[in-house]
Amino acid sequence: MERVASSRDNNHIEGSEATQATPIYASVLNGSLKPCPPEDVQVSIFSYTWRDFKPGSPVTERKDTMCTKYATWVGRAYVQLATCFKFNGENIMPQEDMDILQYSWYRRAAVCLVYLKDVQYTDSGPEMKNRLRTSQWLREPWALQELLASQQIYFYSQEGTYFQETKSSLLDWFEQETAIEKSILQHPQNVENACIAKRMSWAATRIYDTPDAVHSLKGIFNVSMASKRDKSTRDAFHRLQIELIKKYSRDLSIFAWKVDHQNGPLSHNILLADSPREFASCSRLELCEIQLPVSQVSRGDENIYLNIPLRHMGNIYNMLYLNCYEPDELLAIGIQIIIMPETQSVRRFDVTETKRWYKNPESANIRSRRFVIKPSGEVTIERN
Repeated sequence: MERVASSRDNNHIEGSEATQATPIYASVLNGSLKPCPPEDVQVSIFSYTWRDFKPGSPVTERKDTMCTKYATWVGRAYVQLATCFKFNGENIMPQEDMDILQYSWYRRAAVCLVYLKDVQYTDSGPEMKNRLRTSQWLREPWALQELLASQQIYFYSQEGTYFQETKSSLLDWFEQETAIEKSILQHPQNVENACIAKRMSWAATRIYDTPDAVHSLKGIFNVSMASKRDKSTRDAFHRLQIELIKKYSRDLSIFAWKVDHQNGPLSHNILLADSPREFASCSRLELCEIQLPVSQVSRGDENIYLNIPLRHMGNIYNMLYLNCYEPDELLAIGIQIIIMPETQSVRRFDVTETKRWYKNPESANIRSRRFVIKPSGEVTIERN
């Protein structure tokens, strides 16, 4: 029995993240471990960047110094340590695993403390921004969820000196540098209202040079992705997109990517992007309603079945209508695809461009076709 999911299924973040590590709290007075505070008690959290703070010092001494010297500036009695340390009974060890970092931890905290190991202190606001602009923190994948999820961020120089500039005072600057809208930076709950392509665009300037780095995006989309040894970053990114299509089946903005230059053939043998940077042009995209709604069909197997509006353009060429647009334009986004007659496999044609179409065009040549998306990322269309 097929089950059809409506295109009006919401696109919001729901539920909990797939991998849950246990948060660990300490007192900022003496660094002693404390039980998890009640939800109404505000806490701070150390960025993972503090793993690079005084790396040669004894781990317990480093933990206590971080709590009593640096977290006390924040004005909260408790600080979250699991980003930097792990505990086994009374033993404390440095935390090296990045995949334990939870988006929800930063949302829970009132303030995130970020240590900038490559930024020297300056009391000049303009100079601080110049130095922050070249910091690894603005390029590292795992720092993106800290910027998005944290209500407030305090920054510390490589010497451990507190900067007067904070996330809230740098909102306009961050918007300019990252292309993330101020309303999203200021109100982290707004992340869940952004379409897939827009969220991906925020990652376009980050450096995803290992398959593990792709896992940093799971929390931003709140999806599960099994731990697996991927052959390449490209393979890991394809797996992530498959999970996004499963969860947000009505959001076709995931296909709105394009490349800015040609480093190979213009066509693409699957509809999935190879890297977050291919979404760089999507920072302003929003979802829109279209005449022929998108729906998902469940058949109980590992494939994804989507009914998507398609317009035949002649021969093997077709226009795939995407339900997304830029707010100041009347036209929505589309991509040109090729359907191979023998296999019904779908290819992206000319990956350097997207098309435009009227949101409610004449429907004579438009009809809904069933796309089959396989776990490998290969896409076919069911024969009529």
